[in-house]
Amino acid sequence: MLLQAAQQSQHLEFIGTPPVLCSAYYFGFGVGLSIMHFRRALTTDEVATTESGVNMWNCSTKNSLSAPPRASNFGDLISALSAFYKYAKYFYNKDTRRFIGAAHNFVISYADGAPGDSVMARHHTHWVNIKFSKFRSWLVTNGLRSALRARREFSRNDEQLIALKETYPSWKTTASVQSRVHGVTHPEEVKHHGGRRVKGVE
Repeated sequence: MLLQAAQQSQHLEFIGTPPVLCSAYYFGFGVGLSIMHFRRALTTDEVATTESGVNMWNCSTKNSLSAPPRASNFGDLISALSAFYKYAKYFYNKDTRRFIGAAHNFVISYADGAPGDSVMARHHTHWVNIKFSKFRSWLVTNGLRSALRARREFSRNDEQLIALKETYPSWKTTASVQSRVHGVTHPEEVKHHGGRRVKGVE
């Protein structure tokens, strides 16, 4: 009955297959569920689901999660987070909603200044999945209060986010250029200015 209620809810904006909804019930990130399973459905997605003959009532373990769609840009990730957050408002408790909302708001803010290509979008999708998985893990092992600490990690200074950025070629190039610019203007490399010796330089 709960599955049927969720599937027929006006607040469901993604394709609510039984595996996705059952995994969402258990907040199954880290054990197969991805934020991209909640990407806002387009008409073409709904048509494809109908044509493929997906069983929308089979909740058995044999009906497993399909691979999630890939994020081709930040818009796809934000769409998934928005649809999941809307779902959370009606199917999760207040604290879990706030956690999902923190992720949603951070990604929207971060996307404004980030490269808009598919590589960065996929990296950040992976990062969001890591944080959601951590929330679930801490919830299971230590309880809700401990799990909510993961909300603080939606930050530009998060170590895992920085590590992902460093694997991105254009980010590394930009950082290298900035480093060289700072090096050129370092006092020890400028011996004279206006005919006067700069302090500390032979």
